Amino acid sequence: MATSKSLPIVWFLFLAVFREAALKADARAFFVFGDSLVDNGNNNFLTTTARADNVPYGIDYPTKRPTGRFSNGLNIPDLISEAIGSEATLPYLSPNLTGDKLLVGANFASAGVGILNDTGNQFFNIIRISAQMQYLEQYKQRVRFVTSKYACCGQGPYNGIGLCTPRSNLCPNRDIYAFWDPFHPSERANRFIVKNILAGSADYISPMNLSTIMVLDAAENV
Repeated sequence: MATSKSLPIVWFLFLAVFREAALKADARAFFVFGDSLVDNGNNNFLTTTARADNVPYGIDYPTKRPTGRFSNGLNIPDLISEAIGSEATLPYLSPNLTGDKLLVGANFASAGVGILNDTGNQFFNIIRISAQMQYLEQYKQRVRFVTSKYACCGQGPYNGIGLCTPRSNLCPNRDIYAFWDPFHPSERANRFIVKNILAGSADYISPMNLSTIMVLDAAENV
């Protein structure tokens, strides 16, 4: 499934991520791009023939079942995650990639792709490298806040009762919460709001953002 055209990009991107993770203790989000050498199940969620969802694939995997990995067991990303003491990344298309799992990173790889978009033309409906990059941007949007369901500080179900007090439950990482208390955004959420007030597109602020208003106002006063 791996082609001579696909190998350079697979290994370049893969090792670049490994180097970043290995050299920085806090750089634990692990991102995988490439083809069947590193795909850990994305193609299972696609209508394509480039899949490893049948036996004997996975015969030596802990579950003894096929997982979408083109291997008898663990593949390269699994073993690198194991070596750096990190949880294995989930396929980006997996419905289980939510909440804290997003902080581990994501695997965007798709069997059959290559460095060029015309590589793997014999396979339909695979995630080509350009699409993998687009999925990375979507991932960044998702990771801005891991949860908006729970408040960081509060009490009761979802920390949703009353205001924040010295006796309230307090989350350890405020940056992944959209709400500080049951009623008010966290600082990070406020920063995101202000960013869109200042420079957001019409999808977020209408008829124009504050920067545009200030430019127009300055032009009128020249």
